[in-house]
Amino acid sequence: MTENPWREQPVYFVHRGLSDWQNLDQKIDRHGLDQVLLGCRNGQDAWIISTYTRLRRRGYPVKLVDHFVPGALCIAHRDDIANAPGLWRSFNVAIRADRERTFVSDLEVVQSPAVVDAPGVYYLPHWPQPALIPRDPERGDRFERIGFFGPRKNLAACFRTPEFTEQLQALGVELVIQEEREQWHDYSDIDAVIAVRDGLPYFLAGKPPAKLFNAWRAGCLAFVGSEPAFHHYRQSEDDFIHVINAEELLDHIRVIKETPGLYHRLRLRAEQLGETVSFRDIEDEWIAFFENTALTGYNDWCARSLRHRYIRSLLSHGYRLFRRFLRGNLYTRGYDVEGNPLRHQRTFKRRLALIADRFLSAWDRRQRARNS
Repeated sequence: MTENPWREQPVYFVHRGLSDWQNLDQKIDRHGLDQVLLGCRNGQDAWIISTYTRLRRRGYPVKLVDHFVPGALCIAHRDDIANAPGLWRSFNVAIRADRERTFVSDLEVVQSPAVVDAPGVYYLPHWPQPALIPRDPERGDRFERIGFFGPRKNLAACFRTPEFTEQLQALGVELVIQEEREQWHDYSDIDAVIAVRDGLPYFLAGKPPAKLFNAWRAGCLAFVGSEPAFHHYRQSEDDFIHVINAEELLDHIRVIKETPGLYHRLRLRAEQLGETVSFRDIEDEWIAFFENTALTGYNDWCARSLRHRYIRSLLSHGYRLFRRFLRGNLYTRGYDVEGNPLRHQRTFKRRLALIADRFLSAWDRRQRARNS
């Protein structure tokens, strides 16, 4: 490992629910890192605990705390940073995750390349499923079980109807919905994965490519929806199959069933792509982010006087709160659990606020393009 400037500068990973992660070191020593990370229950766990433990294993000076450390470089999930007091006292990196922009951090990490939408925003891939059990090789080219991993409500409504289940069974395929988090790592008896959800374009743009990564690593054919993060990684038509409704999925399954060798080809392509998804590579991306971006920003921040830092922080914090007010709760699915679009009556003031935010967002994008 070559020398780098990060070796001497601690980075504080802030998780305000550390009571659930007592005796972390002992658990890792006893059970192994991947088995411990199976205990991640929410976005804070998946981003903060996973990143902290993996970077610490690489020998970097990371620390896990439950508060923002004054004068330090801190990183936290959006939920823990959005309303935290005294943020001006530290240099903060927010992980946006499945949320709206924070507007109150110095830098921001997003989980989809489609929402790198302002200066200071950077894309880093979401961690794949730890301790993943791949598809059993003994299944060969059988195509009998298609799985969805996650809460049932997150699967697009058209795939949750009795009619769709019957049509799928008529083709000799069973839909398996794995809702229990404890089963999200087991793909041993799954032949294909479906990853399609209902949502407005802005909502879908913020979703990560993790379900596609997991399908590839499991050696499973993937049927995916319109989320831009999936399509960002597409290199060929065999990488995955894009579907937007039940009819399209059924048509593709018929073709695969009726075309000799097609499932075999798609399965081998998934296995090939699975070898390109590496925890080590994502760790390297995090290391590069800290060394080349976060530490530079932190050092510039430290070079300012305390008074300058405070005044600048108050002004920028006020602007960010204003942006949050303008935007409101824009990051929403936009559909109910039955797949019906939700229609919200917006007042004249709310429409004006969104128009103002649209102009400011366009300015953000121009500023980012100019700086890149």
